[in-house]
Amino acid sequence: MNGKLNGLIIEWLEVNKLKNEHAKKKEYEKASIARDKERSLEIRIVDECNLKTSTTIYTGEVRSYVIQYLADKHGINYDELDMSNIKSTIRQIKLDQLDIK
Repeated sequence: MNGKLNGLIIEWLEVNKLKNEHAKKKEYEKASIARDKERSLEIRIVDECNLKTSTTIYTGEVRSYVIQYLADKHGINYDELDMSNIKSTIRQIKLDQLDIK
């Protein structure tokens, strides 16, 4: 499995959760900073996976790709609306990297 891609996805998941937490607390400046970090991680994921299209970042293609990647490579049914499952998703990716079932 691609360790670099897994690392980027883990970081992206953590930043996504942080962004949503800040937005819920109405900490809009912090949410904005997290959103910018999320976008830069999406660009790195696009580069790592050779997904480059002119609309990749803006159409949510990265988000769809990550969800499909988690299902295909890790057997994870990731629900992007359920922020409570991020810790278990990250844990499963790390266990898979160590080949622990």
